[in-house]
Amino acid sequence: MILTDNQHKPNSWKGLNVPDNDNSPESIKKVYKMMAKLKKENEPLEIKHNSQILHYLYYGDSKLITQLVYLPYITLCGLGMLVLTAFLGFSSIKTSEQRFIWVGMAKETAHQLGTPISSLLGWLELMKAGKCDEKRIHTIIKDMETDVQRLEKVAARFSQIGSASELKKQDIHPLLEDIVAYFHRRLPQSGKEIKIIESFGRIPPIPLNRDLFEWAIENLIKNAIDAVKKQHGIIEICTGMLPENGHTYIDVCDNGVGIKSKDKRHVFKAGYSTKTRGWGLGLNFTKRIIEDYHHGRIFIKETHVGKGTTMRIEL
Repeated sequence: MILTDNQHKPNSWKGLNVPDNDNSPESIKKVYKMMAKLKKENEPLEIKHNSQILHYLYYGDSKLITQLVYLPYITLCGLGMLVLTAFLGFSSIKTSEQRFIWVGMAKETAHQLGTPISSLLGWLELMKAGKCDEKRIHTIIKDMETDVQRLEKVAARFSQIGSASELKKQDIHPLLEDIVAYFHRRLPQSGKEIKIIESFGRIPPIPLNRDLFEWAIENLIKNAIDAVKKQHGIIEICTGMLPENGHTYIDVCDNGVGIKSKDKRHVFKAGYSTKTRGWGLGLNFTKRIIEDYHHGRIFIKETHVGKGTTMRIEL
């Protein structure tokens, strides 16, 4: 505000960048400039007494109010920068995760192919040595056929990643029995006495992609085997129907170390692992297979540290 006499000569002012008590020529010049600016904003008020003009009051927005006009624009710019930073960060995380998954898949492919290939090479060396009788040859050929079938299965699994899944209605129990039989052949190599129990209930045929679903169940059983630290382990595979919604469930239970509360929400993330070896992709792949390809869900049904874990698939 600037108060002038009836000749528009400034007497006092308030809220300017000029000290109230500074009457120097330079300061008065600044006040006149401000008066011209305020007049463009608002017509000066006349202060009268008995119809005689005594003063004029020039007024307008303070510097702070003027600056506040730009606050919404500054806020929007700040929010825009925050959103951009979040988007770039998210994109970077997704790119890193995708790269990690591709590298992990390459490693997993090499690992899964490596076991049957090593077995085949061993059988070939044994046959080259020429020390096998006819009965032994037949046994070796049968084992080699098993290894070749395993290679075909691994190739089929990886060829279907990223493509539309073909689901065919089928009985899940023969599939689970085949997986259990596969692990029974491998369990002696673990160095632990682990018993796999099959507790199958009455369930209808389910739309499945056999190759991918087998992979998901194998990952759950591998995790259960790794979780068993005691000498005598028990893994139980249960199936049945949920009465409340008619869904089919498959539970994989173990008496292993269990999962800590702080780790529960991380177990399905790519790269998460409590093991010194591995890429932490097993449960991540399993979740993708169950949810993205079979439109079901997988979750930790129950876990107790030191007592074991139950993983549930619902379809």
